[in-house]
Amino acid sequence: VLGVFGKFAQKGTLMSHTKIHLRGSQLVKSELEEKKSELRHKLKYVPHEYIELIEIARNSTQDRILEMKVMEFFMKVYGYRGKHLGGSRKPDGAIYTVGSPIDYGVIVDTKAYSGGYNLPIGQADEMQRYVKENQTRNKHINPNEWWKVYPSSVTEFKFLFVSGHFKGNYKAQLTRLNRKTNCNGAVLSVEELLIGGEMIKAGTLTLEEVRRKFNNGEINF
Repeated sequence: VLGVFGKFAQKGTLMSHTKIHLRGSQLVKSELEEKKSELRHKLKYVPHEYIELIEIARNSTQDRILEMKVMEFFMKVYGYRGKHLGGSRKPDGAIYTVGSPIDYGVIVDTKAYSGGYNLPIGQADEMQRYVKENQTRNKHINPNEWWKVYPSSVTEFKFLFVSGHFKGNYKAQLTRLNRKTNCNGAVLSVEELLIGGEMIKAGTLTLEEVRRKFNNGEINF
């Protein structure tokens, strides 16, 4: 029997946990607002509507919106050609360059996670299948032939994961993917996505320079 004291003690503990949880939520929220404020000052050429990607990328219920917005950003701001794909047995998007010193394509996967993305093995294996499908281009293996987005002139390919931020052993998974596919890849946070877009628009970064950043780690500009 807890008695009156036990009930109050339990209630006090519950309230304490609730307060800690609320403070934690408020802290994350204030950090996001601070980050968004910093980006409003940094971004002179990129439309500020895209700053909302910082928040969208941390909300797992907005995965589909993140896909569409990231692909839109790559095409409208960076100047890649390509297509938002998504759906069954397709990557989230496929982008490529035209007129670069070396034209290349990128297989894109976006992930909205509140606590950071660690690239679980199942999702790494999914990317491995996409890379292999693009290499073999066998419609009997995948009848939807999503790889037809890429023109025949594009012969070099990369893979990319885009999320809010990364944690855990994602680098080991990137290395494993590279070893199994002989294809270089990377991860890119939405903050760096925005900064890279700003540099592209300012004329201080080229898509060829972006190509050279696919070194099986995190891309920073």
